[in-house]
Amino acid sequence: MLSDRSNADRQAAVDKHKENEADEPLIKTGFDPLASIFVAQQHRPANFQDLNLRTLSPVERALLVIDGTVTRFLEAYMMEPIDIVRLGETRELLRKPHAWLKLDKGGKVVSRRVLLRGKYSDRIYASAASLVVPYRVKQAVQPVEEHIPEGLGRMLLNGRTEQYRELLWYGKEPASDLPGEMRSLASECSMVRTYRIIVRGEPAMMITEWFELGSEGLPVQQ
Repeated sequence: MLSDRSNADRQAAVDKHKENEADEPLIKTGFDPLASIFVAQQHRPANFQDLNLRTLSPVERALLVIDGTVTRFLEAYMMEPIDIVRLGETRELLRKPHAWLKLDKGGKVVSRRVLLRGKYSDRIYASAASLVVPYRVKQAVQPVEEHIPEGLGRMLLNGRTEQYRELLWYGKEPASDLPGEMRSLASECSMVRTYRIIVRGEPAMMITEWFELGSEGLPVQQ
């Protein structure tokens, strides 16, 4: 008899807890830690799909919001040096004004595509495409070079240049929508984010980064 009463009390407590959860759905599901971080989510490209943050691992969520260099983060997390592998770099003139870089039509930019690859594991951790405004970068990076260095973000940080990263939008993107060489290297769907680097008050770079979704993409080191 006592055992039956104890079981009934426990079941009543469980039922009460479920009722409280149903009454307070915003406490459980309404928190969005990225709402105030990505300043232009409403302007994300049409092919970017919604990304459920609750399905991501802690390291994937960290990669979304990190405002330092991704290479440094990955090196510390994966315990191996990260090589920046250049896939392509072209100098271009803008065909139309670029609002996020604050450049008029005909403005000079450098388009770059790179991979972040583990030096020991040979594993590809991320890929990135960027538009760089050369004269704004070269004003901040000394000595001035003819080409844009691979580790430009790290160079800016090491040089203690006045700069910050403004996160614009994020989502997930099918591999079929990725640029050129990246398409065959990506999994079926990638986590993606876009941000710009402001140097001395002017947008100097706009960068989109792709990360493979799922535990196979970023295994925890033992």
